[in-house]
Amino acid sequence: HVKTQSICMKYPKLRRNVEQSVRNLLHYVNSHETWYDAYQREFDFMLSHVLEDLGTDQETFVDVMQETPYWGVIFGYTFEAFAIRPSEETGRTLIDDYLRRHGRHETLSGRQYLHAIKDSQVRFWEVTDVAPAEYVDIRPYGTQQNTIRVAEYYASQNLCRWDCIAARLINLNQIYLFSGAVLPIPLEKAMMFYKDPAYVTQNMKKAMLAACRDGVIEQLPDNFEQAVREKVDEVIPLMAFRAWVLNRYNACTRMPDEPENADGEVYRQARVRF
Repeated sequence: HVKTQSICMKYPKLRRNVEQSVRNLLHYVNSHETWYDAYQREFDFMLSHVLEDLGTDQETFVDVMQETPYWGVIFGYTFEAFAIRPSEETGRTLIDDYLRRHGRHETLSGRQYLHAIKDSQVRFWEVTDVAPAEYVDIRPYGTQQNTIRVAEYYASQNLCRWDCIAARLINLNQIYLFSGAVLPIPLEKAMMFYKDPAYVTQNMKKAMLAACRDGVIEQLPDNFEQAVREKVDEVIPLMAFRAWVLNRYNACTRMPDEPENADGEVYRQARVRF
């Protein structure tokens, strides 16, 4: 573990620099129509996988979720996925383009953070300990590996021990941070995704082999293992996003259960909560 005292001393300034870099990146997107339109397409693409399962349209979905605390998470998560996806025209990511033009104006930690996001992947983590507004201890979900202490102010106030989360982990000079959007995954979905650490990878291999056998693709890539890893890195963010959004949207739109008075006795308000 990084010592808690060290985290407390370094983290506030680091967090300010990181948040400023993210604001600068958002301003850059809003100021450039090409990148703004590209983000809208990415947002629509990620939502399309969810809307079909929900049986609703995007306008209804947005109207519901914009009135909840989850809208910021949806925006943050989709924006991160967009920021690291290479452009089909130039091959550069949003972060590459921004740092090439304005990187000299960023703090050192801000530049390091943006580079680290570009090289990060969404992974499933198990929470082993929490100190609200200070840190979260995590390890890869479904393993007994050593825990990692993540300096985290916001998410640590809403997480509990043994939660499963999907998040990007950033290492800045041995201080670990979440990239921003942290998705708590329902336990039943977490177990389905990660019955063991290689669950997703094994299923991706089977899917690619089946696609080749059925003629969907002409042949397997020369570097099959690397191609599988790249595909997994593409699929996991969508899997996590879909599971979390379905859970949160259904919770927001579900009608409250009506209590059933099975014995017919009169309800009385109690002073003791059970």
